Amino acid sequence: MFDHVIIDVSDLEASRAFYERALAPLGISVVMEFEGTTAFGPQTDGRSSGWCHVALPPRPACMSP
Repeated sequence: MFDHVIIDVSDLEASRAFYERALAPLGISVVMEFEGTTAFGPQTDGRSSGWCHVALPPRPACMSP
């Protein structure tokens, strides 16, 4: 089993829809959402265990000249 996998995506809504369909047969669904991130995991006793974060990639850091 994988634990805390992060997948950077360019289109969060389309990616969420894809992973919802792809992971549903495994009993994995959305367990939490943050700005720019959707977390998937199996539900066991009301708690999530093992997460897959589908997230917009972080913006590049600004570098001063």
